[in-house]
Amino acid sequence: MCASTDAAMVSTQKVGDLGEGSKHGSVDQIQTLHTESKKLNKKANPSLKTPCFQIKDMKHEGWLTKQGGSGFTPKNWRRRWMVLKDKKLYYYKTAFDVSAMGVIDLPGYVIEDCLVVRKPNAFQAIRPGFRTYYFYADTSEEMIRWIQVLRESTTLETDTIRS
Repeated sequence: MCASTDAAMVSTQKVGDLGEGSKHGSVDQIQTLHTESKKLNKKANPSLKTPCFQIKDMKHEGWLTKQGGSGFTPKNWRRRWMVLKDKKLYYYKTAFDVSAMGVIDLPGYVIEDCLVVRKPNAFQAIRPGFRTYYFYADTSEEMIRWIQVLRESTTLETDTIRS
């Protein structure tokens, strides 16, 4: 059984434990469930355990502001330290964090300017069937550089056929 299945089972069990007569449970119970599920997912993904300061041979790093908001959290903007390596974009609270807050596997994503977000220097990572990520950089020069390096990391690996 994979770890994500374990997380789903814990989620199902916890929702069932919320009590009779309560369709969804209290906000505190639901937020606790969400937090426990995130902890299980973090344990299941070894990429998140990579300390920021130990990543070597990265392609690019720096500050970006990323829109959060999945599950029970509001769609707020948080400044994150980003590290691009091996077609993965790791994001941390600071450049010295011991574990990543998340990682985006970039192949298949399209990186482009974003007009939907009303922030200067905004861009997005889109992939059909997956979450869309929204970012903005401090300057237009940083935005251009991030778009360039992210686009280089979004190509899917394909086998070449020899004739």
